[in-house]
Amino acid sequence: MHALKRKRMGYLASVLAVLFLGRWATASAQTLAEIAEKEKARRQELEEQRSELETPARTPATEAPSEETKPAPAPLAAEATQEVPSDVVSPSQEFFLHGSYYADWFRTTYGNGVSSSQLSNRLKLELGRPAGDGWRGLLDVRDRLDNGGRLSNLLIVYDARLTYEDRSNPFTLTLGQMGLYDTVGVGQLLGGVLGYRIRPALTIGGYAGLEPEIYGPGVDPGYQKYGVYAQFYGSGAKSASVSYNALRFDGESERQFLHSSVLLPFTENGMFYGNLEYELSSSIAGQDRLSLLFLNARYDFTRSVDVTANYSTGKGLDYHRFLLEQSQDPGRNDAEIERFYYSTQFGARLSVQPIEQFRVFIAQGESEQKDLGIRNHSTTIGASAWNFADLGLSVYGNYRINRGDASESDSYRISVSRDFGLVSWTVYYSSVFHAVRFDPVTGLPLLIRIPDRRTLSNDVFFAISPAAAISLEYEHSTQGGPSENALFFRFIYRL
Repeated sequence: MHALKRKRMGYLASVLAVLFLGRWATASAQTLAEIAEKEKARRQELEEQRSELETPARTPATEAPSEETKPAPAPLAAEATQEVPSDVVSPSQEFFLHGSYYADWFRTTYGNGVSSSQLSNRLKLELGRPAGDGWRGLLDVRDRLDNGGRLSNLLIVYDARLTYEDRSNPFTLTLGQMGLYDTVGVGQLLGGVLGYRIRPALTIGGYAGLEPEIYGPGVDPGYQKYGVYAQFYGSGAKSASVSYNALRFDGESERQFLHSSVLLPFTENGMFYGNLEYELSSSIAGQDRLSLLFLNARYDFTRSVDVTANYSTGKGLDYHRFLLEQSQDPGRNDAEIERFYYSTQFGARLSVQPIEQFRVFIAQGESEQKDLGIRNHSTTIGASAWNFADLGLSVYGNYRINRGDASESDSYRISVSRDFGLVSWTVYYSSVFHAVRFDPVTGLPLLIRIPDRRTLSNDVFFAISPAAAISLEYEHSTQGGPSENALFFRFIYRL
């Protein structure tokens, strides 16, 4: 009975981590046919995410949603050594080589005759010995060619690192360029991470390095990062971490702060996640030291009724990381971008499944931009159904009532998807558009809304073989005048 209880807790934790953590880690898909099945579920989930009924965690997804899942946070060394998704899983192999290749083409045309396009190639490779058996390396690079009136080429290095792990040795070492967003909150690092396992559930360590230039070659030696950390991992997905971080620029201290996060399941039906950053610099006033606080909790009263609540205040999402992740998988109607605008957000959602294959929900959200004295409110009502009318259709819809000092008009979104085996198809129609730009004079984020904008989209995912797939998306938008058309094509090959 105890083993069964632990198994149920582990399953609950893995599912709820999808709702509470904004990170992606690897999951080995056996065939592209299974990826197509996951793509269907992913698209349905995205409808709820795009409707902003549930505020996501502070870090958005860094990988293609159709290929990966979101587990609980990994250790700092694991964050720096995250495996590339692959069909090949051979833990007993002495040496392995696997990865993925993506070829993307994106084009947008506007009613005034102006157009822009982008062609990119991305390669993700991991090679070496299995985790815990010695050295292994990870390379993740993209070459992006933009044509928006002027041709430009950009090489983006997301990861280029070597990691040493040995089960018989308590020390772990990672060298190279890596992202340390989730665990210590310092972003990209060109340097090294050294960890030491005091106990199986407790790790301490430190890191040091420079700030790499993501969007071009070179590095600024005047920008240094270093810090120490401790992490705990318990049973039932329990985890906690705390780190001290120091950033220096041209010999002067730019920032010192504490970063901490906790994932805590409570009972068999609840989950809590929290994340904060606390500034230590003496130049910062006491009331401003808590620069980031994010809280999210969910409780399942029954299998048919659950409540989710969230609260966030401070700087919100890391804009630099958001740009980096948008370069990996651009999203045209990303609701998460509003987190750059509002300094405080909180809300709750009630979800009920009255009958099989049908769910309804209602959500209330409050948003405030303290610098500008703006407060907005939203109430969202929605429903979703799967295998609708026994036709194999998944249907989703919501209507959002927006009120406040600077709110947009009421908006809605409707989508229908169908899985045909190796092919999945999704069509949606919506009336919402968000964008953010920063004022060049004040530096304040300005929220851009395009009223009365209607968007019709068709998405098709086709698994060619167990190793190759094609994704095709077409989007048509209109605002009572000239229309806008966008086409996105992606080819995926998995080694």
